[in-house]
Amino acid sequence: MKLPKIPTPEEVPQSLWSRILTFTPILMTVVATLLAGLASSEMTQAQYYRTLAAELQSKAGDQWGFFQAKKLRAATMRNTLDLLRADADTYNPAALSITATRLPARLERIDVRGAALLAALVANPTPDLAPMQAALESFVQSAEARKKEAIAAQAELKAALADAQQSSLADQKITVPVWQPSDPEIAAAVQAIAAGKTNEQVMPIISTIRPAAIESSLKAAAEFSQTLDAASAPVSQTIDRIDSAVSRQFQLVQQARAVSRTLDADLTSAGTTPADIRNTARDFISACDALHAELAQADRSFTAARLRLTAQRYDAETKHNQTTAYLYEVEIRLDGANSDRHRLRSQRFFYGMLAAQAAVVAATLAIAVKKRNILWSFAAAVGLVAVSSGVYVYLFV
Repeated sequence: MKLPKIPTPEEVPQSLWSRILTFTPILMTVVATLLAGLASSEMTQAQYYRTLAAELQSKAGDQWGFFQAKKLRAATMRNTLDLLRADADTYNPAALSITATRLPARLERIDVRGAALLAALVANPTPDLAPMQAALESFVQSAEARKKEAIAAQAELKAALADAQQSSLADQKITVPVWQPSDPEIAAAVQAIAAGKTNEQVMPIISTIRPAAIESSLKAAAEFSQTLDAASAPVSQTIDRIDSAVSRQFQLVQQARAVSRTLDADLTSAGTTPADIRNTARDFISACDALHAELAQADRSFTAARLRLTAQRYDAETKHNQTTAYLYEVEIRLDGANSDRHRLRSQRFFYGMLAAQAAVVAATLAIAVKKRNILWSFAAAVGLVAVSSGVYVYLFV
């Protein structure tokens, strides 16, 4: 195959237009290279925004996970509260304080009756009541330790109840302000997504939002979440302190009641028992049962108050997690739109690069076959289209 003869410089037209057209292949090569670089850059940015949207989708999923978990916790608390309401009085800190104040003296009276019963058993040994005597001996020996523990629990409960008067536990109601984005455009986008509007309806609102505004709103949401935790921490700590003190008292009463259950079983199974022993034992059992019932009722009323406050706190946190998730949804859709935009720009730049390459081929062929006027004019026209397309995409797409 014989290649066409390359024209010599003398054969090339020397007019200004001819000289310009001579450089057409070089210029179009440069333009094609630039457009190819821009197309690659735009595709890279499209992939970046798509990857960022996937990362934000994971964060939004975390917020929805928090939302669902706290919603379930609040529902569980309320279900438990409904079960307790049938057998729980209204929470009364004063009654709880009175019970704690009287507890050491009432435990001491139970200890005295236990000691009297033990003395009666020692004076009148009965084989059938040997387990009763062994249980009473252990109970009487721990009387001093039980008294000290009751006094300590009483002091702990009074201090916690005093702090509770300064917190939401006093009126059993937590009031938490509802956080909303300060930017009206972001707030409108959040409301549109929450209302279940389609992407076509939401995008005109989202397209006007600046990325910096979204980042600022997410930062404000995180700061509000920390403020919410800090505000609920004192109440939670006070509740834990009261719960700890009530539990300590309840354990002391349960110790006495465990012994009374043993005595009741032994009296039932024993044969003939001296009247004084039986009467003293019945007094001991009745005192233990009465104290246990009173403290159990106080514990249930406090538990109901604790569940009510905890459910309210979870409800407040749930709403905030939901709003934060919607913020991430806004940013995800914004990044998705940016990804689509850069992908479109990359496609248009690629088409411009193809046009510039066509101009290069046409100009090269024109030089090869010495028909410069028609082919060079075609190359120039195609090159002009490629340059114009690239400028338009860069500025307006």
